[in-house]
Amino acid sequence: MKFSDILTGLALFLALVFAYAFFSERKRREYAEKIMRKLEGEKRELELAYFDLLERVLELEKKMTPDIQTELTELKRKAGQLDEAVHIELSGVLDQVQAGKHEKATRDLGKIVENLLKQKIATDASFKANKTLNNMLDHALNCQWINKADHALGKLLRDHRNKESHELAVKEPNHVNGLLLFGGIKLVYTLFIVGQ
Repeated sequence: MKFSDILTGLALFLALVFAYAFFSERKRREYAEKIMRKLEGEKRELELAYFDLLERVLELEKKMTPDIQTELTELKRKAGQLDEAVHIELSGVLDQVQAGKHEKATRDLGKIVENLLKQKIATDASFKANKTLNNMLDHALNCQWINKADHALGKLLRDHRNKESHELAVKEPNHVNGLLLFGGIKLVYTLFIVGQ
């Protein structure tokens, strides 16, 4: 066997390895893209499920006014802008609503709002107070991240969250649960989109 034969064989072997790696990488990339498209579709379905469920709750409680319908439509339009961590938490809220645990769902919405505010305030040097939900809501209003209606909803959500955390077997009237769920989801989107 000549040295040139060995070199030719080695070159052919390396060419085959590179070709396999290239095709294998392309297949992996195609598979990853396919999975990402599927996950995006599932994410969009989940986003719309939040609002469809909320819409059904409000309709059942006869609380669906035209302005609420308009807000709900706007939230559905903005649904694709949330990050994955918020979606995971909101899916937990959705599960609780479907299980009839409205009070726990609104408590978790309060937690999501609080964490979004903490993220926003972490980059804001003008915030000097304790990082309580009350102080952060007031700061968000002063910075015009939220409007007065969102501020009032945030305070209601805070009060309910505190009540749910410190009292046993908390039960709110259906209209209060509907308001807190709708307002909490709206507040989550408002806070998330302001940071974009």
